[in-house]
Amino acid sequence: MWVELLTAMYMCCMAWAVLQI
Repeated sequence: MWVELLTAMYMCCMAWAVLQI
């Protein structure tokens, strides 16, 4: 479902933010 995609995108976004800091 799209919910899983949204969760995966959120996780990726958080990981990206952590790497940026």
